[in-house]
Order: sequence, then C-alpha cells, then structure tokens
Amino acid sequence: MTPPSPEVSIAIGSAIIALSALTVSIQQLCIQRRHNKLSVKPHIDGLRKKHDKDQNFIFSFSIINNGLGPALIKSQRFYLDGTAFTPAAIDFAVAVCDRILKEKYQYTLVSHSLPSAGCVLKPSDEIKLIEVNFVKNGQFSVAQLEKDFQRVDLEIDYESFYGEKKTFNTKD
Repeated sequence: MTPPSPEVSIAIGSAIIALSALTVSIQQLCIQRRHNKLSVKPHIDGLRKKHDKDQNFIFSFSIINNGLGPALIKSQRFYLDGTAFTPAAIDFAVAVCDRILKEKYQYTLVSHSLPSAGCVLKPSDEIKLIEVNFVKNGQFSVAQLEKDFQRVDLEIDYESFYGEKKTFNTKD
C-alpha cells in the first residue's frame, strides 16, 4: 500500500481543521445566545412604601423592573382572600379600596395606575399601582392596615423579548 500523496494529506488535514473550527464556532454561538438571553432578561419586583407624616400615613405599592431587559406585560389578575375578582382596569384601585378599606379607615386615594396587556416595562421603570393617604385617628393601626392589604393579591404575567414567560405575584 502506498502512502497518500502530499496533496491528499493536506486536504485531509484541512478538512479536520475546518470541522474543528466549525465545531468551536457552533459552541461559541450557543454560548453567545445564552448570554444574550440573560442580558435582556426582565425581573419584576414589588415595592411597598410607607410614610408616616404628622396626622397622615401614606401607603403606596409599585412594581419595578429590576432586570436587565424589557418586560412585555401579557396579563394581570387580582385576588381578594384567594378568590379571583376582575375590576375594570381603570378602577382597580377604587375596587380594592372599596372592598378592604371603606368601612375601616378614613382615606384618600391619591393615585393609581395599572399596566395593560402589551405594555413594555423598561429596565428600572417603576409604575406606582396605588397610593393611599390615611388619616390617623384613634382606631388607625399600621399592623391592621398591612393585614388588610395582604388580603389582595396581584399576579402579572410577562415575558422577555425572547419569549421566556414569567409571573410576578405579590404573595411571593
């Protein structure tokens, strides 16, 4: 048997090098794609703020995108004492206040907002869902107020631009 000619050896060596380069390129492409997904991954968190001011107590709840990428809001659901309820989107805060606060507290609904389906929450964007100003009187209790607000749960379904689905839940 005669050894292969130098041209055949060079061709085989070139093919092996080309296949090795192709394999490394595919691996790098997979790693880069995973990195790209992580670098645009949203993460919605809830932010409760309480402020004691003279004869008033101000409570607010916001959502904030603490992730690196935008969050595309798909839907939201409200629960009261574990049971789903569907207030009109614009009046959700009024419905919440009517159901859990109306008989117990003297309050003013200062502001409210709710992101609708299709809304995009950019990284570090914050949306104040509700802000309520309470008059502190003899029966006012911050501990009871917190218990009352814990009766309400909000779930927001959202996804990244890569289509990865996530859910924010105020109970988590």
